[in-house]
Amino acid sequence: MSASFGQTALLIFTRTPDQEAASKTFDLNTGQIGNQAIARRLIRQTIATARRTQLPLFLYYDKPNPSEPFGEHLAQAFESVFAKGYSKVIAIGNDCPELSPSLLLEASSRLSEQKIVLGPASDGGVYLIGIQQNTYQRQAFIDLPWETPHLQAGWKEYLPTSPLDLFWLEAFSDLDNAADFKALLARLPQWNLLKKQLLSILASFHIALAFDTWIFPSVSSNSLSPLRGPPCC
Repeated sequence: MSASFGQTALLIFTRTPDQEAASKTFDLNTGQIGNQAIARRLIRQTIATARRTQLPLFLYYDKPNPSEPFGEHLAQAFESVFAKGYSKVIAIGNDCPELSPSLLLEASSRLSEQKIVLGPASDGGVYLIGIQQNTYQRQAFIDLPWETPHLQAGWKEYLPTSPLDLFWLEAFSDLDNAADFKALLARLPQWNLLKKQLLSILASFHIALAFDTWIFPSVSSNSLSPLRGPPCC
């Protein structure tokens, strides 16, 4: 896909559902498979929302490496889209399902006027990063305090001489743990399709758990006999 001069692209930066479930616990009772199903649904929700903007869209699956900083992985993702000819890139993750196409389009519009557009998360991080290529500074970007409550403050230092070039969008909560996920379900209205689908996932695993418990009831450890191996031949 060739980019027109000045065009803005959307970038979804995410881990795979397996990696996401290994890093986060959305529900304590569904196990790894259930959390993978939740992560998969959140990723699909993000893709569907982004597509509705009709902006050029790129999906970047990160490959976590403990020896490399998070900022370097995100920098590589931004650079891969800049290299395709886009002069403005807006990146989002999968952890803010309340994002709307209209908010993403507002970010795109603001990025035509401001050098950086950010979506502040309630925990001190950001759920959206929009940046013009001529403002992007690789090492300063990598050195931002990623995955900490100080990220918003760090961005204020990114352009210390031009504070007016940074625009803040509406604040949202993102999903980092089971408490965040429970709060999301409580906030979403009953008619919301995503809420219905997430509740359906939870119900399917909770029913399976109840069935297993009924078929294989737990036995007090005090009544268990020592395990013995099979007799020798």
